[in-house]
Amino acid sequence: MNILTDILSLIRQGKYSKLAEKDDVLVLGKWNEQPDMTGVASPIPYKAVKLIKISDFKVEAASCTYKNVPDVPVGDTGSIFQNKVVDPDTGECTVTFRTLKSLSPNLTLAESVDTNYVEIDTSGEPNLAANVGTGTGIWKNKIGETLNFKSLKPGNNISFTEAADEITISSSQSLPYTSFVQLLSQDGSVPPTGPILENSAGITINWTYNTTGQYVATYSTPLTDINKAAVSCSQTTKSSSGGVIVSVTSSFATGFNITAINTSNQGIDGQLLGAVLEIRIYP
Repeated sequence: MNILTDILSLIRQGKYSKLAEKDDVLVLGKWNEQPDMTGVASPIPYKAVKLIKISDFKVEAASCTYKNVPDVPVGDTGSIFQNKVVDPDTGECTVTFRTLKSLSPNLTLAESVDTNYVEIDTSGEPNLAANVGTGTGIWKNKIGETLNFKSLKPGNNISFTEAADEITISSSQSLPYTSFVQLLSQDGSVPPTGPILENSAGITINWTYNTTGQYVATYSTPLTDINKAAVSCSQTTKSSSGGVIVSVTSSFATGFNITAINTSNQGIDGQLLGAVLEIRIYP
């Protein structure tokens, strides 16, 4: 057993190798195990040793369990730990974790400069939208980071023209005439006045008092063709038993008369109250 004596000598001298290849062998034996004594003769040598290849040498490491908490993810949560894999030949243990990934173009993930953190940044904001006023709203809802709005759909004779900052709404149907519309009211013998609601015809009228209940409208510019003009006035008076008559002057091209009357067809002052005067000029 000289080889055993040599091995024990190397151990006592502390001669160990710091590098081993996979086909090298190790000597397995118990250090300082006493020999069996059977008599006064030389003792039986140390108990037999065994050899093992480096590639087969395994020392079981302390087991460590990894897990996510809670064990079952709740709601919109995800687990970081994935699994643990132990190589059956080498005993090497590998623990894998899931990588964080952003599915939103507004959310970015990056390692910090010192690599100690995963930094989460977002360019979006938790905003909502709302319709205001009493009209029909175009705001619908918000899903995730997306604001949804109703689309505008043109009806008959309506068209949209889209520019960089504006949407123009146009109508392809136009009236076959231009018009002048005014609300007429008056007290006593004062000539009628009131707001002009429309004046696509470009007409200017001067009102004067003529006789009881009658008022003369004179155009600032005479009409070019009286056969293409029409004048009407609503029967809106302060007295429910009265009425309004429209009559021409000596020349309809220059103006017309408005007369407030009673049930006897007699003119009466101070009767107009929001009467709608309309003049239509046809091409």
